[in-house]
Amino acid sequence: MQKSDGNNGNNGNGGNSSNSDDMFYVGNRAFNKTKLGLDEKEVRAYIDELISERDALSRKQEHLSALAELAEKTVIEANNIANQMKQKAAD
Repeated sequence: MQKSDGNNGNNGNGGNSSNSDDMFYVGNRAFNKTKLGLDEKEVRAYIDELISERDALSRKQEHLSALAELAEKTVIEANNIANQMKQKAAD
């Protein structure tokens, strides 16, 4: 995590009326600073969102891998059928 230089396309205040010195930016997400660091509830909520997004992407990747495997098997089977048809035509 890095502190933003305040030049992240939103005039340094994350669209809030808070002073940018009171905020810490990770990507386009702003976190309120507290005496002990960052607001724990905001950080936990962000981590929960990231975990949910990661899980959804993992499920999509598994689905795409299964589809790619099925497509490969279909192409191989179609090629085998085409070769059989060629052989029958030649006979």
